[in-house]
Amino acid sequence: MGDKMLRYLAIANMFEGCLAVLLQLAVLVTLHDWVDFICIGFWGGVFMVLAGMWTLQKSPKKMITTAALSMLGGLCMVGFYSWNVSTVDCGTITPPPAGARGNWENDPDLCSWRLASDILFIIFGCFAIVINIFMAARASTIIGNRRGSF
Repeated sequence: MGDKMLRYLAIANMFEGCLAVLLQLAVLVTLHDWVDFICIGFWGGVFMVLAGMWTLQKSPKKMITTAALSMLGGLCMVGFYSWNVSTVDCGTITPPPAGARGNWENDPDLCSWRLASDILFIIFGCFAIVINIFMAARASTIIGNRRGSF
């Protein structure tokens, strides 16, 4: 039972990591904001994928380290993007002239995308924290069942 749960957590962690990397790339291409140039979603997503991969390979030392880094990445996502959401006010933006495109601070559509992507990063960060806490806690089952398979 525990091995199957650990395997599902690892797969979910890898899937979420891939989604976080793709979202970070989409935000970098469209918004060009300083909070996105830090690439928290990219690094957090890479650590999530690595933690899941090393869990499936039954490498507990590497998995616990990357799970801790994934939790830190999740905390950074929640912190930075929560702060960013609190500073964005799309209600005060007037639409640009027809055919003109500006940055997200001048375009209501891009501002809505800014809010949506920030909220998705907050959700991904919360999931990263929860999933990696459970994976790190279940790492002892890897050590105890080296002969068994997932």
